[in-house]
Amino acid sequence: MRFATLLALALLFLVIQTVVLGPGAGLLVRPDLLLLLVVLWGLTLGVRQGLMAGAMAGLLSDCVSAAPLGMHVLALMAASLVVAVRRLELVESRFALALVIAPLGTAVYYGVSVLVLQFSGWPVDWPAAAAARLAPALLINTAVTAPLYVLTSLIAERLGAPYTGVVVRRIG
Repeated sequence: MRFATLLALALLFLVIQTVVLGPGAGLLVRPDLLLLLVVLWGLTLGVRQGLMAGAMAGLLSDCVSAAPLGMHVLALMAASLVVAVRRLELVESRFALALVIAPLGTAVYYGVSVLVLQFSGWPVDWPAAAAARLAPALLINTAVTAPLYVLTSLIAERLGAPYTGVVVRRIG
């Protein structure tokens, strides 16, 4: 059931990201919905589920992209590993953790993507890429994280992975 739900969400987010929010939408910056789905799926359901989400969403992204094949799979799976921070239980709320993990995952995603492009022979201007894509993506992805976190938490609860939202770190 989780796989089917994830596939449906990934397809829906892919359509929204490429068709509704695509280049013809006239937006200066658009959120990386599939990236946020992967990171939040892993945050609410665990690292393994996040890796599976990264592989699935990456394959879907690669199917509609002109980038080198496998770039999105590699970048999204690397971004999903950021979720391992949740095991440290440094904050009381996973919602607050989501607001930290989203920009971290975004930075990893864009870093891996640019590395793959560079190693594939595409010309890459690192400072321009950071200024034109990474900085705005950090802001918009963090802003969109809040409603998507609520959505993924509700879906995770319906899938039998209830999460109360508060983790208390015990010292000693």
